[in-house]
Amino acid sequence: MVLGTVALVLLVGVTAEAQLPKQGTYTGKLGWWAVGNVTEIGKNHIFWTGEFGAQFFNDAATGFMDGMSLRCPAVNDVVDGVSVSAHGYCVGTDKDGDKLVYVWQGEKFVGTFQFTGGTGKYTGIKGNN
Repeated sequence: MVLGTVALVLLVGVTAEAQLPKQGTYTGKLGWWAVGNVTEIGKNHIFWTGEFGAQFFNDAATGFMDGMSLRCPAVNDVVDGVSVSAHGYCVGTDKDGDKLVYVWQGEKFVGTFQFTGGTGKYTGIKGNN
């Protein structure tokens, strides 16, 4: 009888943990790197194509995207050392193997991104950030 109770508690715990709130806010830290190719377009004008990689840590040390690894193919137009236009996509994989996809855009290292889909707990996700 004790074994049955423990199994039920563990099953309920996993199910509850796998669900995400339908809306909310989050903050965190992102460590990232980039690799790519630079093409000189003209004087003081370069065009970068490549990929960013990152690891995201939610400030709550749990919850949305915590521990997620990101792979982000991207492009960046740089004039006089300033990013004037950048955009790309990111595919994130969390600790459970679920995937989150978003598209992003920005300039001068400020931008926005929109969630476009995912798998597992991120299935059907939509929203702006």
